[in-house]
Order: sequence, then structure tokens, then C-alpha cells
Amino acid sequence: MNSNQSTAADFTELALDYASAVAGNFSLHVDAQPEDQLKAPVGDLIRGIGQAAGLDVNWRTEVRADDIDGRPDIGVTVGRLLIGHVELKRSGRKSSPLDDIRPERWEFTEELLELLWTLERTIALQPAGAALLEQVMRSGLFTEDDLPRPTEAERLPPDTGAPAKDQLQLNG
Repeated sequence: MNSNQSTAADFTELALDYASAVAGNFSLHVDAQPEDQLKAPVGDLIRGIGQAAGLDVNWRTEVRADDIDGRPDIGVTVGRLLIGHVELKRSGRKSSPLDDIRPERWEFTEELLELLWTLERTIALQPAGAALLEQVMRSGLFTEDDLPRPTEAERLPPDTGAPAKDQLQLNG
């Protein structure tokens, strides 16, 4: 059994802690933005799930992301890498077309845990990959003159007529 594997009890405890934090916050009956009241409990839930899976997961609010219009409510990091976003919206409100593909509920399956372990391993390998890239960049590079020159026939565009012997004809 993988030492990073977590039990259903771990996730149940996290869910109960989350529910308790949300209920406690909303029981104060003080007028406040509902979405803002969820940020800390959701962030702590995300961190807890990551830690239960053996990952160094953290979160920040109102993150800046070049690939997203606006600022997502929560940015999720593993190590120092921003890996995702959470946008908290009141029921019935949409933040983007991606809202249409949200799951109805999350299931913590073996497949999800394996995905988290794969992400963890990929992130753990990043320093070695960066060192290897640095080594490649410091090594002797070849120039255009070191490459063979194509013949005139090799420079011609491919014939798009009849399929080659090893190609499947798909247009009927």
C-alpha cells in the first residue's frame, strides 16, 4: 500500500471540519458577503485534502492569473506551482461557461488519489528536470550548418493526392 494513500475516514474528518467551520461562520448572523465567508473553510479543506494525499498544498485568495479574466476567489498551489483556481458563486450565478461542466459532487476515488500522487511525483521531479535542462543548455549546441541540407525533392510540399500505401483512406 502506498504510504501516501489516505482512508475514507481522513476525508470524512476533513468534510466534517469543513461543515463545522461553515456552519459556525454563518451562525453569526452578521451581514457579510456569503462568498467571502466560504474562502477560509474551502481553502482549509483543499489544503487538508492535499496533505492527506501527501502533497504540499496551499491556497491564496484573489489570485492573479494571466489566463483568466478577473481574479478567482482561491488559487491552489502545490509547492510553489499554481495548479488551479476555485471560484465561489452563490447558487444560480455563473462566473464563466466552465460552470456548466462542474461535477454534481466530488468523489474521492482511487483514480483521483492516483492523479494526486502523479501530480506530487511530477512536482517532486521538477528540480531534477530543471537541473537537466540547465545541463543541456550549458552543453555544446549545434548550428544550422551542422545539419544536413535537404535536397530539392525533400523541400517540395507533400503530395495530397492518393494516400500512400501505409495510409488509410477516410473519405469514402
